[in-house]
Amino acid sequence: MTQVHNGSATAVDARADTEIAEASPPTDDDRDGGYGVFLKAALKVAAPTSFVTALLFYFGWARAQAALRVLGLHESLMDYSVSDLVLRSVSALFVPLGLLACTVAAIGLLHHHADSLARTARQRRLIEHSTYTAILLGAALIVFGTVAVLVPEAAGNVRFVTPLALLGGLTIIGMCVMVRRVTGLVARTKPLPHAVVAGFGALVVLAVFYATADYAAWIGTLRAERLITSASSLPDVSLLSTQALHIDEPTVHEETLDSTSGYRYRYTGLRLLIRTKSHYIFLHDDFDLRSGTTILVPIDDVQRLDIVR
Repeated sequence: MTQVHNGSATAVDARADTEIAEASPPTDDDRDGGYGVFLKAALKVAAPTSFVTALLFYFGWARAQAALRVLGLHESLMDYSVSDLVLRSVSALFVPLGLLACTVAAIGLLHHHADSLARTARQRRLIEHSTYTAILLGAALIVFGTVAVLVPEAAGNVRFVTPLALLGGLTIIGMCVMVRRVTGLVARTKPLPHAVVAGFGALVVLAVFYATADYAAWIGTLRAERLITSASSLPDVSLLSTQALHIDEPTVHEETLDSTSGYRYRYTGLRLLIRTKSHYIFLHDDFDLRSGTTILVPIDDVQRLDIVR
């Protein structure tokens, strides 16, 4: 009898432990609707310096590539160093980082005050219907963005439509899920599966990356077009060389020098645009995007470059 009694007591204790475990209060990560888990995962990914440097390098490359495309040049001529591209990425990141910071702050405020939005039954019904509608809108935006990625013609010629549709749809769905969990419209006793949070976070990171790269390319295109339309403001240079460069452009003048100067030819009518590791890139005085000629001169062929004031 004693053995049976002990066995029953053990079984009862086991069931009690199970009930206590099932009734244990949710953790902090469970209470916040998955917001904390996602934020911690995002910070772990973005924290390494190598990751940040790689992002800056890519955004600088996207900006420089777009600028070269305006000039009709191939990206293989873009032999910038890593530091050059990182520095060029900075000006293209102010707006995306500012918008990202504002979005994160707005989500944080919404998360903090979400409980106060659902104190009455009417408020809860309003939030329930509103979040359902918003989730459908977010899903529609994601579908549109996905179609635009697969079929670029679907977005037309409007810039930023595709990345913003994807990012907006993901943000709306994430906020709605967070609000529904924080306000108790869905059960919070069970945390969101980490695979779901990680997958959703990866999609958000990819959408942010896509939008930022598109913005960096737009900045590069815009800066190049503005620079070209004001080519007269670029440095006017006189190029001296020991050999003929055969620059076939009416506004570029070739002058033959005497042998005592050490140079054989002087070229004027050039505007210095940029210098890469291997080439000087010049524009001419009456350059325009429709009929202008971008002039590339290897650095080895330039023995002297005078800036004319």
